Amino acid sequence: IFQKTTEGAANAGQLIEIIQEKGASWVLIDNHNFDPVFLEKVGKTEARVIFLDDDATLKKYPVDILLNQNIFAKSAMYEGKTQARLLLGNYYALLRPKFLNKSAWSRKHPSVATKLLVTFGGADPLHLSQNFLENYGQLTHDNILRKMSIRLIVGQMNSNFQVIKDLSKKLPNCRVLRGVTNMQDHMRWSDIALSSGGSTVWELSFYETPMLLMPVSVPEEKIGEHMVASKAAIMIKTSKKVNFQNVFIKLSAMIKDKKHRSSLGIKAGALVDGNGALRVIHAMQSFKNLSIDQK
Repeated sequence: IFQKTTEGAANAGQLIEIIQEKGASWVLIDNHNFDPVFLEKVGKTEARVIFLDDDATLKKYPVDILLNQNIFAKSAMYEGKTQARLLLGNYYALLRPKFLNKSAWSRKHPSVATKLLVTFGGADPLHLSQNFLENYGQLTHDNILRKMSIRLIVGQMNSNFQVIKDLSKKLPNCRVLRGVTNMQDHMRWSDIALSSGGSTVWELSFYETPMLLMPVSVPEEKIGEHMVASKAAIMIKTSKKVNFQNVFIKLSAMIKDKKHRSSLGIKAGALVDGNGALRVIHAMQSFKNLSIDQK
């Protein structure tokens, strides 16, 4: 898996060297910052290329398999841009192996929700974690939200961690956790999740978690819109000045409405069955008997 993590042009030569050194038969490239020139250079190696895409913004995709696991992904988005095999939609949602073991677990919906999971991604560019705590701390003590147990998961790239930690010290019912490696346990623990709209949505869906989404990018907003259309989530559009009072009104209604939470969870769970990675592997294996000249 090759990810571009720094600014500037991606170095195809560096990846080609790794492919040759490892004798790789496949390379998975993940990140929208790679351009068609980079992909063409890598495509001339003996390795086949699978590209993980979000929004079909490149002019062309000279790869073997194009994977877009977003619920809104359609073949029309890539018309005239690629000859790749298209793996599109949440049918191919990739879940980490640790999320898949839930055979002895099932989602229970209490009459009144008491446990809230809050997570806004690795970087949280709109500082939603900090804003959530600042606004939450202003709620009156008789507000139903103040009675909830809250776990706020902060990503490693969040530059406001210390501020967030300090704010949480004034809220005894709120735990702030950073760099967690057992996210699946926190999802199972929760009754409701307040989340941004990235890949976490598929993990929450797999655990049939009732969720309120606050997308922070155009692709995330598209995911949120399709989740709402599927009656699998509630969404509030975000901006630089988020109205958390509206968020709290929506959350308060969810807390008291078991029937709605149950319906959201069931419909979300129906979207992700946990077999997306196996389907991708099967697609890769279908190339097994093709020669390099047939790429």
